[in-house]
Amino acid sequence: MLNIPLERFGNLSHFETITHFVSTRQGGTSIGEAEGLNIGFRTADSPESVLQNREMLAQAVQISLDNFCVPQQTHSSRVALVAGKDRGLGARAWATGIADTDALITQTPEVCLTVLSADCTLLLLYDVENQAIGAVHSGWRGTVGKIALRTLEAMQASFGTNPAQVWVGIAPCISAQVYEIGEDVIDATQKAFGTTESYLAYQPTTGRWHF
Repeated sequence: MLNIPLERFGNLSHFETITHFVSTRQGGTSIGEAEGLNIGFRTADSPESVLQNREMLAQAVQISLDNFCVPQQTHSSRVALVAGKDRGLGARAWATGIADTDALITQTPEVCLTVLSADCTLLLLYDVENQAIGAVHSGWRGTVGKIALRTLEAMQASFGTNPAQVWVGIAPCISAQVYEIGEDVIDATQKAFGTTESYLAYQPTTGRWHF
């Protein structure tokens, strides 16, 4: 029996029309710096271990790895529409992933949109009325690039999604208490939102600004 711990969103768990999960570092076969269930090819890990971990994860969630779709994340604000023909892209090799993309949307059944993170924020968007989903990787660059908004706009344009009726799950991510930033992030936040209030906080204990 596989020992692959999975987290799920409480607000989405009562929907029988969607299967979702958040994996952790627990389980898996990787050793060293990437110890555990590392599923990222662009890490200090062997491709063989990553592929084995992905196969284990697919087995644990009872979804074929050939139905996964994994983009080539670059901290962009690009959103890609995924169709049935895109099943398997990026699932077994980084090179086959959708290029320069950090958010995926689909209305096609049995497509497992997959985004990866070490400590960045991941979002799952679910439009119940139109049976559409979005998976978003949003680090600070994605956040100031308004990738969550761009994803909702893409779902609205592609599926007729009403953003006010979308259910959202926010995955575990780095906390504000340890997310120290520099002047580049401060400037980017001010430029994107016209203010840093509620986005940044000065921490006297560290003498640094935190996102």
